[in-house]
Amino acid sequence: MSSDNEAILDYLVKTDKGDYNLTIIKKFSYPNTKSNILKDPISLRADSYTVLLGGLQKGCVEITFTNPNNIRPDIRERLNIDYGVATIQHINTGKQCNIDGTLPEGTGTKHMVMTAMYIVYHTFHWINRFKLRDFSYKDCMDGDKSTAFSVLRMSLVLHGKTWYEKTFNAKLSGKNYEQYISGVRKLEIPSEKIPWDDFNTIIKNKLNRNKEVIENIYKRTDTYKAFFLELSKVLSKTELCLTIQPWLNDFVDYVLGFYIESLGDWSIDGKKLENDEYRPIRLEPYKTKAPNYLYNNYKEFLTTKTVRGGYQFF
Repeated sequence: MSSDNEAILDYLVKTDKGDYNLTIIKKFSYPNTKSNILKDPISLRADSYTVLLGGLQKGCVEITFTNPNNIRPDIRERLNIDYGVATIQHINTGKQCNIDGTLPEGTGTKHMVMTAMYIVYHTFHWINRFKLRDFSYKDCMDGDKSTAFSVLRMSLVLHGKTWYEKTFNAKLSGKNYEQYISGVRKLEIPSEKIPWDDFNTIIKNKLNRNKEVIENIYKRTDTYKAFFLELSKVLSKTELCLTIQPWLNDFVDYVLGFYIESLGDWSIDGKKLENDEYRPIRLEPYKTKAPNYLYNNYKEFLTTKTVRGGYQFF
């Protein structure tokens, strides 16, 4: 049920790789600041949006942003808010994230996220980039028991990049990116690789599985990257996960010299969405919730093109 300052629209998103449910929520709110410049509420109204894309599981991708158009330019500048950025609040994975319950991991997740970003970028023309915090974890299954492991760190030791870097060309900003690149390079420098006994100390003697295999491979490889790549060839995905999960965080944080999540937001350039590779085949409206004074504005699904050739919802 929508409130008196909210409109909710639901769509079926049809694509060449599966269909999704799309929900767009529009709210009227004010910038969250205690500054005394907020004296004129009419000129300071900022519309906020939440875009949810999923399937049998709702909202597998959640993106939020605001529209500064109703805020006077002089006050907008003094607020120092970058309205061109949309925040990816979370990304869930799994087969249930499309309508058929068949979304594959990896390529399917990429397609889902790119579709959500495409719709936002081509509909809300003031958005020019996306940001997110990378706290990616997955469950490492051992029978009925599951333990979370860091996808972020696993991707780093195997590929030298995070999943968001590889998949979306995500970047850290400024000095944080320089610090990050400097740390990651250590994985490929032979002189950075410490002796076996020191390695065992760093990971706090948490080798509970395949210790002989790990020791043998560690001693005959020149770099950390070569060590993990060789491990990934010898052990199955499940066994690799169970083997390194207890000590992966300690090891990566030691090599990098910092806690990687502390480096801040990753940024994805909207220009990556300029082509139509991820443009939906069509969007079909099937539900609208809005207060009476807004309903007439939102009951029709408009297909007029925006400056970016996308869709217009509001």
